[in-house]
Amino acid sequence: MPETQVSVVLPVFNAADFLPASIESVLRQSLQNFELIIIDDGSTDRSKEVIAGYAKKDSRIRFHHRANRGVVATLNEGMALARSPYIARMDADDIAMEPRLEKQLACLTAHPATVAVGAALEYLGPGGPTGVTTTPPLSAAAIRRRLPMANCISHPTVMMRKDAVIGVGGYRTPFVHAEDYDLWLRLMKRGDLENLPEVLLQYRVHEKQVSAQHLKTQAISVAAARAGVLPEQVSPRCGQQAILASAAGWIALLIRIGQVDDARRMLADDAIFSLPLIPRQSAAQRQWLHARVHWKCGRRGPAVAKAVSGTLTDPATALRYAVLAFHRHVYKP
Repeated sequence: MPETQVSVVLPVFNAADFLPASIESVLRQSLQNFELIIIDDGSTDRSKEVIAGYAKKDSRIRFHHRANRGVVATLNEGMALARSPYIARMDADDIAMEPRLEKQLACLTAHPATVAVGAALEYLGPGGPTGVTTTPPLSAAAIRRRLPMANCISHPTVMMRKDAVIGVGGYRTPFVHAEDYDLWLRLMKRGDLENLPEVLLQYRVHEKQVSAQHLKTQAISVAAARAGVLPEQVSPRCGQQAILASAAGWIALLIRIGQVDDARRMLADDAIFSLPLIPRQSAAQRQWLHARVHWKCGRRGPAVAKAVSGTLTDPATALRYAVLAFHRHVYKP
């Protein structure tokens, strides 16, 4: 057994407000034989000072600070620095549950064919834990069916085999904000991917994640990874459909965890919803999402009116919502 059982890679950029809780959650792990590799990617806030303070107190923390190079380069650098054959991902604004490393290491040790294992998570809002959790597909077979259609493995929950990730080329720069999904699709060809059913991470949702520019870049990168092409090769129409799907997903999540005002702000953003190649689809989607906001706030009449308006604008969008509702509440694959 290697001297260091797990290498936790934590990239940081301007996350001083959330870093103490994130770092402390790693230091409190039930599995204590790990190293925590923290790379400050050119932060301009107090992140460097916060990390340095913890590094002085705990020798398991390996701290690197340099000019900004972006998250993909930072992740690949952290992986290259790792002394363990197992890499656990962590983000600077999330909180790991105490048994996380122990449970995931046990899974990878018991299943040699598994190259990466994620877990369920709970969403954190501005007021703290929301009580809303994910129910990801668990088995390798279920993930193989779902992954080509949607990213069903949450990046900051993952522990993976270093040699497998390096063997498929690591993270790829063109797929910014979807570098994880691109990696999973390539890793799936090398071995099994699994999820544990337990909530092993609290995932923070905040404004920077759902900015219009971030959303557009992420959506097009996801579409490219799914199609097996580079982002610049995604057609304009396919790109706009991906942006709309991504926006709908984020807004639905914001509504679900009670951040209704943030959902409204996204719905008011014409940079997201004024899509010239799919105007009827984008208008209908916007109306349906407004309907969900009204319903969440207890305004049944306006909710029904918006749903009817969305149906009349584009019946195909209404059909998609019906199919999704059936899968979510009846079929539950």
